[in-house]
Formats: sequence, structure tokens, C-alpha cells
Amino acid sequence: MVSSIAKSIAVLGIGLSLTLTGCMVSPAFQSSIPTKTEKVLFEGYTNKPNQVVTIYAVRASDSQWIKIGETKTSGSSFASPLGGDWYGWNTKIVIPASCWKTPNFWAPFAEVKAVVDGEMLATFDEGFYGYVGQYDSLVELYEDHGHASTARVYSQQP
Repeated sequence: MVSSIAKSIAVLGIGLSLTLTGCMVSPAFQSSIPTKTEKVLFEGYTNKPNQVVTIYAVRASDSQWIKIGETKTSGSSFASPLGGDWYGWNTKIVIPASCWKTPNFWAPFAEVKAVVDGEMLATFDEGFYGYVGQYDSLVELYEDHGHASTARVYSQQP
């Protein structure tokens, strides 16, 4: 059974397929988790089966991207309501302590991204899929709720 979120993402994916390899829908841009030791759900879609998806985070000490995990897209697809096949991927990863930054007076955060075949996957606002039906163009939805290729995850506790 494909969730309504997955269906909405598939619809969005069709509109972006000409320019994007895929997307990372979780974690969303500026999402939060209870603690820095919490496993974070990394999830998204691409237009090819069995692709390796590599997850990276910025190391706080030197601002370098480091690999924190890896998964593969599904071997079976689901069809988007607008046509096209999409392959989901997901994994849960604890973001390493070395990747959390704590600026003055702000909650700790980590910068993350997902990469497939050297291409960074697009990211979105949290809950953006709820807006799918309010747009005439999927490109307009991405323009209003998309965030290039990185997501910032905040910890609710220091």
C-alpha cells in the first residue's frame, strides 16, 4: 500500500523529473528531532531502481561533508497518478555527534544531504506535500516549498 504522502511525492516528482534525479522528503528542511541521539528517518524517491543513495552530514569542526550512511532505492516502483515510475528509499541514521553545531542562543543543528550518482537530491519544507492540491503547476509548488539539496535538522534538546 502506497501512502498518500508517497503518492503526493510521486506527483511532484513527475513535474521535476526533467531537472532532478530525485528528492529527499525526510528529513525536511528545518525539521526537528527530540534529541541529538535520536535516529533520523532519511527518505525519498528517485526515477531508477536499485540506486545507491549516500547520506552525508557536515562535520562541525571543519565544515566538510562526511558520509554517515547508505541505502538503496527499491527494486520495484509505484506509478505516479500523472504517469511515470518512482522508486522509494529510506533508512534511519543517528547523526554523529561530530556533525552537530551549537550556535549562540540557537538550538543545535546538523546539515544533511542525500546523493545519487553524484547528484544531490532536492529537499523540501516540512509538510509540503499537503500543498500539492493547491497548485496548478508542480514546478510552482517546488518554487514555493523546495530547498535545493540540503536539509537542516534541529535538536529540541542541547
